[in-house]
Amino acid sequence: MDDAAKFDGASIDQLRTQFEAWAKERDMVDKSPSYRMFIVIDEESFQSLQNAPTPAECPEGMEHRVAHYVKLVEAWQDQDRDSLFPGWMKCSLKSLWDMWGHMQDGAYMRHSFMIVRGKRDVY
Repeated sequence: MDDAAKFDGASIDQLRTQFEAWAKERDMVDKSPSYRMFIVIDEESFQSLQNAPTPAECPEGMEHRVAHYVKLVEAWQDQDRDSLFPGWMKCSLKSLWDMWGHMQDGAYMRHSFMIVRGKRDVY
């Protein structure tokens, strides 16, 4: 899954399909957060990360917190469960570890998406 050239221009759904096949090959379906979700750094995310300060340089405000993000994609998404949740979300670097630690199932990501939806587009 580390071959960026192979996935250049792929949609979130195409990436999800590849990730799920990769996890199945290893018999790791839903065994840990590492196989429950994955990080996408596309051009949009990459641009948001440019000139990001180090943690020691970060100010305390929410504005800075949501300026730099990656995209988290839920694998094994239940399409019928939440029509408002697209199966992925932008996640700030500060929130990434929180999200990762709570991803034993996809409910935490869906819930987090619904909390910030309408207020801002980054968790």
